[in-house]
Amino acid sequence: MTENMLFYSFYLLLAVFPMPEIEYFTLFMFLFAVWAVCFLICGQSWQLIAAFVPFSLSAYLFYSDNFGWDLFLLFPILAIPIFDIHIVLSRPKFKGIVAYINYILIIPLLVIYWYFADNSNVSGTWIGTAFRHVGVCLIIIFAGKFWFSDVVLLLINRLWIRDKVNLETRINNVFITGAGKTRTFYASIYQLGNVEISGFFYQYVRFKKIGSQDKIVLKIKTGCLGTQFISGFPKILERRL
Repeated sequence: MTENMLFYSFYLLLAVFPMPEIEYFTLFMFLFAVWAVCFLICGQSWQLIAAFVPFSLSAYLFYSDNFGWDLFLLFPILAIPIFDIHIVLSRPKFKGIVAYINYILIIPLLVIYWYFADNSNVSGTWIGTAFRHVGVCLIIIFAGKFWFSDVVLLLINRLWIRDKVNLETRINNVFITGAGKTRTFYASIYQLGNVEISGFFYQYVRFKKIGSQDKIVLKIKTGCLGTQFISGFPKILERRL
């Protein structure tokens, strides 16, 4: 029912705002590129997969089948409920048995890869095949850690908040270290020190012109898995010249 409503809404939009197919595709690709670049530049590791939300929704609507595999296309949507987590204070993110679960969750991805790899008819030498499988597995482990298991565990962590504190503090300054792919955003927060932040948090502080003497409130939460994080943007309590 919901899927049919989405299709009907899509066709209604085309009827009200008709455009040639090529122009619609070009517009979609432009908007998708802008959306993706924003997340790729400003997103934390667990926010990056949200860059593919428009693509995953489009792929699901137009290429879904009846085998259930198409539901995996919607996985990037899981990043939306944790999009407002701009700072994770816990180092490492997960501790105890949860830290092991963080890697155990990658195993199904490897199983799925080997299932389809065994059913493929890719020719080549055994050395080339071995290097290809090892390379793909390393990519799956690396990407699965940041884009799959971290997302799932952070989502579970915030389903039940064990503790919540509104911290009145000040942001001394925000700054960037590194360049290109190694660029990292930081904030020097009174009482917390230097903490890694998302680019969205960085841009918000710059846009609001929050100075070192301005009093703000940060929402510090501890989830059911013990991971402590800051959600949302800082709320300005008092401006000081």
